[in-house]
Amino acid sequence: MSVELTESLLSKAAGGDVMKMARAYLEQGQVISSNWSPPLLRGVVQAGEISFRGSMVINSEIDIENLCTCREAREWGKICAHGVAVGLHWLKGKQAARTQAPARPVGSGIQTKTPAKKPASLQRDAGGEPAELFIILPPNLDQAVGRGKVMLVFEAKWGGGRCPLNALPKGRAYAFSSQENLLIDRIEELANGETPSVIQLDTKEFGTLLPLLAENENVTFGKPPKQP
Repeated sequence: MSVELTESLLSKAAGGDVMKMARAYLEQGQVISSNWSPPLLRGVVQAGEISFRGSMVINSEIDIENLCTCREAREWGKICAHGVAVGLHWLKGKQAARTQAPARPVGSGIQTKTPAKKPASLQRDAGGEPAELFIILPPNLDQAVGRGKVMLVFEAKWGGGRCPLNALPKGRAYAFSSQENLLIDRIEELANGETPSVIQLDTKEFGTLLPLLAENENVTFGKPPKQP
């Protein structure tokens, strides 16, 4: 049975100071997106010029793994304000959907406008068909970084075999690991909401992927396809 995401759960896990900072992120409109697909909570928090992937795997009130890309999570394993802010954002959206009247007169109260998010072409769900992500880096990675352009190839392995990530059959959902979901979130963000099979990044963008590529056994080096 999946755990219910509540503000009380987040507060107990994070503490008062972190909750205060998370609420500040929310109130200032710095939470860009949020999604809760038990047990994975994921979203994006914009802090200045840096985007943090505020994500947590929540199995219970006492079993929470923080996967945020911030230093607090990576080095110290703390429950950070980014993940909590994502949770608060999702709860706020859920509450707004419940309380919104179908025909509300203009000016009758305060309305919260949430930016529309372009849906990605790849459907993902924890209960979907098992799939595995593979990342192919250019064989001359050092030279590519030196030129400021790095091309990456993304493939997926599922019950029907292995294929480009964006060539997975449509009309069904796929279940990737928590770490793979974070990486797919990031490359979809870099590809303006699309699910890419090939993407070319500058060195700064590529650097944001390195924490998600570290110790990934499915990262290999190979020859990327020619650009059109």
